[in-house]
Amino acid sequence: MPTAQSVLDDLKSLGSETYRKTYARHGIPLERTYGVSNADLKTLAKSISKPLKKNPAELQALALDLYDTGNMDAMYLAGILADGRLMSRRELQRWAENSHGMSIIAEHTVPWVAVESPHAHHMATEWITSKRDFIASSGWRTWAGMLVVTPDDALDLAEIERLLALVERKILTVEGRHR
Repeated sequence: MPTAQSVLDDLKSLGSETYRKTYARHGIPLERTYGVSNADLKTLAKSISKPLKKNPAELQALALDLYDTGNMDAMYLAGILADGRLMSRRELQRWAENSHGMSIIAEHTVPWVAVESPHAHHMATEWITSKRDFIASSGWRTWAGMLVVTPDDALDLAEIERLLALVERKILTVEGRHR
């Protein structure tokens, strides 16, 4: 089984200074990325997950270890490898909290794993009330993902209306990087 360190070594070898600079322009600290392309991350994910397909616990453990490295490329890869159905509330919370300073992780990796989780609704509802914008972003993106994957007849329309009203009340008062 690959280790987090062996995967980090692979990521480092796949990194590119051009991608590092691109990620830096998008707010990723240079010291937290090797600059691996999404295509290379997906190829690496396939090569890791294929031999571990029959041992989901090992694959999940590797994903958790990769995320905990704090390296953006490893964290993104962890999101591809992780099975959200196996994530505890505590693990999801840790992922959300450790996404600070990396919008690609807070707004993509954390939500796409959270949406698969049986804790998705609870986490999304809790996160959207966070004073920390990156966690609130994870919450809103998780909500959006849940709306996409939930059959229409299973949606709680009253709850969605309350959320929309909340957006209307707060949208102009929230600090953000997109103003």
